[in-house]
Amino acid sequence: MQMHHFFRRLPGAAIGLSVALGSVSCQDSSSDGGSQDDDNGQDDDDDDATDDDDDDDDETSGDDDETSGDDDEPSGTGGDDDGTPDGPEDGEVELRIPFRLVAGDEPVACDEPVEGIGTGEDPPPLQLIDAGLFLHGFSLVDGDGEDVPFRLHQGGDWQLDSLVLLDFATDAGPWCEAINSPETNTEVLGYVAEDADVAGVQFHLGVPDALNHLSVLDADPPLSVARMFWSWTAGYRYLKLDFGLERDGTEGMFLFHPGAEGCDLTDDEYHCDDYRNAAYQVALDPSEEAVALDIAVLWGQVDLMQSGGCMGSGVVPVPDGEDGETVCPTIYGEIGLDIADMPAVETGEHPAFRAMALD
Repeated sequence: MQMHHFFRRLPGAAIGLSVALGSVSCQDSSSDGGSQDDDNGQDDDDDDATDDDDDDDDETSGDDDETSGDDDEPSGTGGDDDGTPDGPEDGEVELRIPFRLVAGDEPVACDEPVEGIGTGEDPPPLQLIDAGLFLHGFSLVDGDGEDVPFRLHQGGDWQLDSLVLLDFATDAGPWCEAINSPETNTEVLGYVAEDADVAGVQFHLGVPDALNHLSVLDADPPLSVARMFWSWTAGYRYLKLDFGLERDGTEGMFLFHPGAEGCDLTDDEYHCDDYRNAAYQVALDPSEEAVALDIAVLWGQVDLMQSGGCMGSGVVPVPDGEDGETVCPTIYGEIGLDIADMPAVETGEHPAFRAMALD
């Protein structure tokens, strides 16, 4: 498992990231249990079959596969099993870690097109359709890099055990309105000591293996969110970025759906060749800064007109698109994952996750 450090500050509150080879154990922290519209994006079985077979050769805007998720929206703040909401214990205070989806310095939202992403002579405007992100194993560090005790909130609609689901898509805008709801989750909620000195946050990409192969029909939220589930791997999408665009006058999509791969059921247990639970450490002050996922970095080195993005390690083809052998390794590289040769990344900077100043 890779560990990605973001300690070197850059101008404008950006954080430099270096990648270190090594094994990092996930924190078995608590987290905010949450639910979201189960069909808030593309229908998962159709989406997976489409993306991993050949139906993407005639991409559409994705509306054919979208279904409304209003029936499964988050229903409340939740709480402990006895109905008592979780909260700070004696000597603790609440800590909220903000997250943002951005393109450079600009927020990404359903009702605003994103301009100038990717290579090519005239990159097409992008329109957000759906954006969900699973993270787990949260911990904090102080200014000396020492651990700061951190207890994730339990109860609610977005956190469960060590897991958090972030959701950046609303029901506004031409592409989002038919498939999303007003509810979003753009923060991680937990508790620290009153005198805690927080200078950075650590987290892992995706869903921990112990939770990754539950039945989406029976799982507690946010693992009950069907749009984040991959039926063909019996596991979850770690990140779901769906954007609409036009190619030669035809509506299409550009997608990024990473997750565990090479998963097989053996002796009633799933085993995966590559879990891809990359780990990150971002230096920031949560009261003044947010952790940003920057699509301008994530997709900045690929031509969005020549492919439909990546489903797992596989490129999504488009009509008349060029050979996409380098597309997915390039995108994965920006989150510090080497999928070309599969070993952990040893060095390099991958600033798709960084700190940015809050508005």
